[in-house]
Amino acid sequence: MGMRPGWVGGLVEESFFVGCPAHESRKKNEKNIFCLGCCASICPHCAPSHRHHPLLQVRRYVYNDVVRLDDLDKLIDCSFVQPYTINSAKVIFLKPRPQSRPFKGSGNICLTCDRILQEPFHFCCLSCKVDHVMMQGGDLSNILYMSGGSSGEPDLAAGFPRFENLRVDGGGGGGFFPQIVLSLNNRRKGAPHRSPLA
Repeated sequence: MGMRPGWVGGLVEESFFVGCPAHESRKKNEKNIFCLGCCASICPHCAPSHRHHPLLQVRRYVYNDVVRLDDLDKLIDCSFVQPYTINSAKVIFLKPRPQSRPFKGSGNICLTCDRILQEPFHFCCLSCKVDHVMMQGGDLSNILYMSGGSSGEPDLAAGFPRFENLRVDGGGGGGFFPQIVLSLNNRRKGAPHRSPLA
């Protein structure tokens, strides 16, 4: 299978939530933003130099990279990719999650990696959908709403978040840049409630 082109390949192949080498001495230097103009992961301290590029916020859920469905839907057709609801927002995994054991039996499974899915979904993550389209010999431009131009740079979708209006999930993080990401796996859960015995 060929390489995934343009920003799609960058998004599913980049490493997120690793320290930014350019800002090692700064706090909150995890690379949790994807710059669609440069096809690269950046940290909040890098964001001002990408202020004219569209930026996509990447979040973390159970040690995996996710993006809000509302944000991805502006860029690519996410139909048939199974979403998950986290903090009242629907998110999509960027890559397949590791499986502890192979699936045996009948049921609805991912067409690319065989992970068990709910009906009516066909893919467990964005990468699996993109890979399936490519394996079938399909043209990715049929599912892209934001495609690369002749220079390889993506068309800047109207109204797509830039540095100035990137959604802020958490409270102000202090410093010159607000805390962009509130880690999804850090939210508190209430005490478990048991049903009364019969």
